[in-house]
Amino acid sequence: MEKRMTDLTNSALEDQGKGLTATPSELHPIFVPIFWSFALNYDNNPGVLSRVVSRVLTCQSTKKSTWDPGPPPDGGIKAWTAVLCAHLVITNTWGIINSFGVFQSYYTTALNRPPSDISWIGSIQIFLLFFIGTFTGRLTDAGCFRQVFAVGVLFQLAGVFCTSVAKTYWQVFLAQGICMGLGNGCLFCPCIATVATYLNRKRALELAIAACGSATGGLVFPSMMRQLLPRVGFSTAMQAVGAVQAGAWKEGDRDIIGLSYTESLNFVVGTINLFVPVAGICGICVLCWQAVETATGFYVWCCFYGMAAGGIQSLFPAGLSSLNTDVRKGGVRIGMVFTVVSFATLAGPPIAGAIITAAGGRYFGAQIFAGV
Repeated sequence: MEKRMTDLTNSALEDQGKGLTATPSELHPIFVPIFWSFALNYDNNPGVLSRVVSRVLTCQSTKKSTWDPGPPPDGGIKAWTAVLCAHLVITNTWGIINSFGVFQSYYTTALNRPPSDISWIGSIQIFLLFFIGTFTGRLTDAGCFRQVFAVGVLFQLAGVFCTSVAKTYWQVFLAQGICMGLGNGCLFCPCIATVATYLNRKRALELAIAACGSATGGLVFPSMMRQLLPRVGFSTAMQAVGAVQAGAWKEGDRDIIGLSYTESLNFVVGTINLFVPVAGICGICVLCWQAVETATGFYVWCCFYGMAAGGIQSLFPAGLSSLNTDVRKGGVRIGMVFTVVSFATLAGPPIAGAIITAAGGRYFGAQIFAGV
């Protein structure tokens, strides 16, 4: 038996020298106990054992590091279906976030709290969406996209329906701020990281179409809340929002000007080069908000600001994707940037709310703060 063990061990070492490496999980079943018997009984010769283990671990590390997922489909039904799905995901995440202005005014009256307190609900929701991007992105790179996505759906729906029955400030904060924020975070970053791997030449256009979901949701959910709140009450209105999020979205794609014009320029100018002036224009639009005095002027201002802000929202993920050269690490790299951004989204709304409260309800100071 000892002679047989020695012969098999020498044979394995010779194969490793030729570039043929075997590991305990890949050996013949008869050889597995012999391999471990060799490891346990040859304590007097640790040099041989260390060389064997080193070669096995080196081979396994090389196999993992050289794994190539292959080129992206770069078109076809599968790729564009993924884009459509990403559009619907962003509709259900950023759409409800963009509707927080409706919730802000309602909560201020119903909960009898100052705007600065209410703004913490929206800010913590956006903060968690971005903050957990590092963790959800890493899990996506590790092949756990479906598990992370399923957890996100459960948290999001639980947050919506718990908000519908919430009666106090802290109940709303936990349901809409914490629970929905965690759910949105488990959906958004993995979605962006995954859809960016389906196209190469038209990646910016692909991400812009996906980002159009924010505009779609920004039209649907605020309109629902404004129409349903005075008719059926807050609880039923939130349950209707949850039903829309849980159901299948069957509307076709539409071209949103605020999110599509940037992609036409992007092919000529470049994503990063275009992002800087669009961000500057957005800041100028916010500063121009001070000059609005009528409802008609406000609608006109909203059109210009929507085009500028929509351009930022579509260029942001496209720019991140263009900076990533390794598709295997796209999730964690995009998530790390989202985590950094999360701190700004956490601090911004409460600061603006405090400025408005200190100014006696006037928005002048908050407009300067946001524009600068």
